[in-house]
Amino acid sequence: MGSKQLPFTQGVEIELQIVDQSGSLLQGQSLIRVWDHLLKRAAATLEKRVLEGAPSIVRERLVRVGRVEKERQGRRLPYITVSYKMRGGKNVEIYAFGPDPNISQVTWILELVTPPCETMEELGWWIKSLYLVALDSLPSGYGIISIGFNPKEAEYRSGVTFGDHYHIGIPDGRDRLAAYNVLRCFLPHLIALSVNSPFMNEGPTGNVKVRRMPRVTILGQNNVRSLRLKFNKGQTGPADKDHYIPFLERLDRRQFDKIVSREPPDDRFVDMFPFTDYGTIEIRVFDSQFSVSRRLALVAIIQALAYKAAKLAKSGQRLPDVNSEVLVDNRDKAIEFGLYGKFFGDDGLSGSNKQFAKYYNFNPDTGKPNTKLFEAVHSMLKFIQGEVEELGFQEYLKPVLASVMGTSQLEPPCSPADYLLYLYHSSGGEFKRVTSNLIKMTEDFCTSLDEDPITRLFGAPEMTIREAVATPASATPPVATGVTAPVAVPVSAFSVKGSASVGVKQVIAEERIPFQLSLSSNSSSEAHVTILGKVLSKEGDEEAVISTAVKEVSLKPGKESIFKENSIPLAVPFGAFSKPKSCFLQFTVRDDEKNELAKIKTSSFRVIATPNISIRPSSLHKKFEEGKTYEMSFQVANTTPQFSGKYQVRIFHRFPSGVLKLQTEKSLTNLKEAKIPHSLKVGGEIAKEAHLKVRVQVLYKGRIVGEYETPNIEVIPKVAPEPEPKKPEIRVVTKLTTEAYSPQVAPRVKPEVTVKPTPRTAPQPTPPKTHPSPQVRPQPQKYRAERAEPTLKLKVVTPTAKTTPPKKVRPKEKVKPAAPVRMSRKTKPKTHPAGKPTREKAIKPTLRVSEARPTSAKQASETKSYVKVTPKATASRSVAEGYEKSRTEAVKAAEATPAKVPAWPAAKRVRESKAVEVSAVEPPRVSLYINSKDRELVLGSGCNFEIDLKNLNLDITGDFWLNLYYCPIGGDEVLVGHKRVKLFDKKRIGYRFKMEGVQKAKRFKLRAEVIYNGLVIERSESGEVQVRSPGVKRMFGIRGILNVPQNIMPGVRILPLLQVEARDVLEPINVSVNLEVSSQEASIQKEAYFYAIREDGTYFLPMPLRIRSIPSDVNKVSLEASLNVGGVNVGSKKASIPITQQASIIEVIPPLI
Repeated sequence: MGSKQLPFTQGVEIELQIVDQSGSLLQGQSLIRVWDHLLKRAAATLEKRVLEGAPSIVRERLVRVGRVEKERQGRRLPYITVSYKMRGGKNVEIYAFGPDPNISQVTWILELVTPPCETMEELGWWIKSLYLVALDSLPSGYGIISIGFNPKEAEYRSGVTFGDHYHIGIPDGRDRLAAYNVLRCFLPHLIALSVNSPFMNEGPTGNVKVRRMPRVTILGQNNVRSLRLKFNKGQTGPADKDHYIPFLERLDRRQFDKIVSREPPDDRFVDMFPFTDYGTIEIRVFDSQFSVSRRLALVAIIQALAYKAAKLAKSGQRLPDVNSEVLVDNRDKAIEFGLYGKFFGDDGLSGSNKQFAKYYNFNPDTGKPNTKLFEAVHSMLKFIQGEVEELGFQEYLKPVLASVMGTSQLEPPCSPADYLLYLYHSSGGEFKRVTSNLIKMTEDFCTSLDEDPITRLFGAPEMTIREAVATPASATPPVATGVTAPVAVPVSAFSVKGSASVGVKQVIAEERIPFQLSLSSNSSSEAHVTILGKVLSKEGDEEAVISTAVKEVSLKPGKESIFKENSIPLAVPFGAFSKPKSCFLQFTVRDDEKNELAKIKTSSFRVIATPNISIRPSSLHKKFEEGKTYEMSFQVANTTPQFSGKYQVRIFHRFPSGVLKLQTEKSLTNLKEAKIPHSLKVGGEIAKEAHLKVRVQVLYKGRIVGEYETPNIEVIPKVAPEPEPKKPEIRVVTKLTTEAYSPQVAPRVKPEVTVKPTPRTAPQPTPPKTHPSPQVRPQPQKYRAERAEPTLKLKVVTPTAKTTPPKKVRPKEKVKPAAPVRMSRKTKPKTHPAGKPTREKAIKPTLRVSEARPTSAKQASETKSYVKVTPKATASRSVAEGYEKSRTEAVKAAEATPAKVPAWPAAKRVRESKAVEVSAVEPPRVSLYINSKDRELVLGSGCNFEIDLKNLNLDITGDFWLNLYYCPIGGDEVLVGHKRVKLFDKKRIGYRFKMEGVQKAKRFKLRAEVIYNGLVIERSESGEVQVRSPGVKRMFGIRGILNVPQNIMPGVRILPLLQVEARDVLEPINVSVNLEVSSQEASIQKEAYFYAIREDGTYFLPMPLRIRSIPSDVNKVSLEASLNVGGVNVGSKKASIPITQQASIIEVIPPLI
């Protein structure tokens, strides 16, 4: 393509996404690191490209390349600037290369800006060179994707979209107005041609079908073609008929702003804006395109439309005015369906502008109404046919013609989004392959001026440029839409014969395919022909083009011409398909009139486009226990050693939430077989999850060529071991006398025992020795000690499972003990957790071994061996002595009042069981888990947490205390919740946290503690929660303009204050205040001020102003102050000041409030 002069200067702003190899946008520290690396090398790389091969017009106009720093979002960010010479000798400074963090608070957008160019060659060189600078300056492991929406994003996030903005420089106001009105009519057509963002959440929004016979037809059902325009309504639009950009009778910005309902400077965030500070028309409807040639095709159409409009204005013809409702309807269809969308004509044009309606509503050749957008685009090309030929733009329109009119292998229409849907379908829905293709497309087609993915894959358009755009000289009868009228094919003056063969049976990707093509012609003179070589894959009856190459050659008469791979380089791109395929070569020979002279095919051969990598685990665990370290290994084998070089192996941990965390990265050279070890310690974040997966990836040339993921591996949390009860000391005593017995057990609650005197029924025989009556005590209750160490209880039971209730001895008289036993302060009666006293089995009579009672000598001699239990935790000796003393006094009191006690026969004497039941009081144990339901907290709103509690010792049900702590990353924790909890089994507690009254942080955790009796018995932490600020309109509010003087004179300095309230400020934010002084008729003066807001509060932003001159007929001016944050207009306030027409050089500053 030659250097074509543009009728108007043209500049392009390109927004790009920098991604890692998985296609994810950069955030956090990786974002800062990559940007620092990128901008350190960019300036030197751009200067090198200028010196090595810039066109003469670029070298003449380029003054210098510089590097400056500018404060954006609280950071000093570097930018690459270009000083460029304009017509008239004036230089302009362009921020050609740098980040754009204003729109998005999530990531930064790489913005490439070309200078205002005067030729197509100049513009193409700048776009291509800025891409090359970006790609050459990026660190390894990262890439650039050039489409309108990041396909990994699960939902739209404010500002995270990527578009191309086209600036047409038209200094003449009349021509600019005409160009604006004509371009406005065709905005839906331009959107349909450029939609390029069909993916969200790693897939399209609907179904994709592809028919391959006879030509490839791409059908996307319910697929949105431009997710960028569908969601990003704050930067484009307005998408409603009442506020859409209007037809303008004159360049009146106030009227424009009133209709679109936006105020400066936000009024530029519309589909098209004709009031820029540079004297340009800015068009913002284009998604970022995936090739330079497609951008130049769009520039050719825009320039031709503007040139056509200027000619209409000069000739005095009426400019077209399409109804806003029609434009909005067509715009919506273009966003949803692209070129497939339904087209609505404007019936009002038939009465007001019939000539324009002929091209807008109908096909000018057939007279049939346009019903689809691709038909309307074809009519638009007919409308600018004369201008395209006059400017020499025919060759630049090839990508557009392939999309609208199809090729020999492609059924029209096919927008850029449809091509991406075809890639997705061809990959079998494997999106990592799509991501690799998107990165590769940027590297291949954004660094070349004449190649486009659609034309490379499906060939050039069937019709020549002139046949597609120019109207035939002779009238032809109308034909139905979609049916091609028969055309007489001219007969070539000569014919060509030939043969072709491939020299190998197997080919590796990116290697030139060795072949030999022999051609001969019957021409009597030298014949000039074009050879189109293709690599095609074949699966059944379906054929697909893998790559192409074109060569113009001359065939000598009477001789056979031989061509090899050096003259027509054909190769299979790396990663074209994942499995080996059978391919063949096809050569098409055409003459200068594009007549096909010969088509030659070779035999098939095998192509390997991707390394064949297998990954299998050498040792695989089914469970992970907390606190342990596990050694794993993976066997990686490469069955395609032809792919030599550097491989990368990465091992990730994949959590249930889907988050991948890189653990190991290793480089291997000339991989054949390797064993990759991996050590995994179960702790920290891993221990909090229910299960875990380990993913292994192998990369070659930055692309994933092998992947393996383990099944879910269960994570078993570590359970604290239960304390073992202390074993009692057991001692067997075979003979025991009453005098030798001394109780050693812990004191129990001893109720007062009284013996009722009963009347004697018969004289009692006098025993040789008086024995005191036995003390009969009621059955004591169980008790529980408060201290943590276990307390043992002795319980004597009968050996049989079922026993009849014993008969209690009821003495005739009750004797009150002289000194009842006192209970220790640290002991309490033990009760069952449900509140019922424990029932113990009794022995007939109700006596305990541990009780001291007088025994006769016969009984003492007949007493069998008994079990004496001495717990380790016994009462003090003083308590035991007190108990013995009270027992002796009770015995003396019983002797003073004799009572009849029935004698127990020997057969019924007491049997002491050898069974000993020992019970211990276990400490309280609970399990605690806190989980964040929301991964992100927006300041001003809340974040929900779930706290799961389970009681592991049901003997203790409360009271427990639950404490919640806010733990900012890198800050001090703060107690934010306190709750009393009773746990009978398990309980789930919901908690909503708001970041109010605490230190703000970008990330935080919530920690929970369970407390019992003042001691922490369990604690747990949630995962990290990201914090972000809300929208700027919620963060900032304007309260008014203060400190306004009662009147003002020209030349007097005043200091009004703009009162701004800031809330939910997470980090320093740069704001700008635009102050405009105006009268009722015109604007007088504009000023801009910049400030940094660092925290919440009320700010009084000073706006020092000296009005330089005021027209003499003006008696009052208005001050209008507007606040802008990141390109978003928060609001504005006005104040009026009367004018005193008296010159003064005195500075009058009203007293500050």
